[in-house]
Amino acid sequence: GVAARRGASSPPTVSVVLPVRDRRPTTRAAVESILGQTFADLELLVVGHDDVDALLERLPADPRLRGVRRAGKGLVAALTSGLAAARGRFVARMDDDDLARPERLAAQLDHLRDHPGLGLVGARVRLIDAEGGRDGVGAGNRAYESWLNGLTAPAAIRDACFVECPLPHPTWLAHRDVWARLGGYRDVDGPEDHDLVLRARNTGIAMGKP
Repeated sequence: GVAARRGASSPPTVSVVLPVRDRRPTTRAAVESILGQTFADLELLVVGHDDVDALLERLPADPRLRGVRRAGKGLVAALTSGLAAARGRFVARMDDDDLARPERLAAQLDHLRDHPGLGLVGARVRLIDAEGGRDGVGAGNRAYESWLNGLTAPAAIRDACFVECPLPHPTWLAHRDVWARLGGYRDVDGPEDHDLVLRARNTGIAMGKP
């Protein structure tokens, strides 16, 4: 259920679901990168354990920030709890060890508007090391980054689904109807994000990246 709600006005356009297993040094920066988006009509759902209240006290006092207690153990339970609590017309994903560029949500919403055939969008990424630089990013990860960022067209993403997950999970954004159509996440013997992307592909949901 919802542990804390700072602001209960009309539903926002975008709900961002951010699971937090244990508060880390990167958590606050991840939260601030979402609260600092140029598209500001959002709510950020921080999904945690029973310590959600304490977690919120250590995060920015923003009325768009809401705490959600996950309904069970594991990431899938946290994601499912976040989806259930989301009030926005669109639902986006974020992780607490990532940083979103300020224009991320605006670019994704524009891309969906300009490409009405798309159902699920991700974003291109820049891999960084623990210090926020590139020195610790090895050749293999740089090649993986290049592969991910080269997949922007729906056909290329559809074909790449059988290689690896072509949409980085923390970058997803889709209309809430798309999430409902897919039935949310499943607890499977494998990555929950790749499972959902494969189901989206097989359901005929086009995917893209701005």
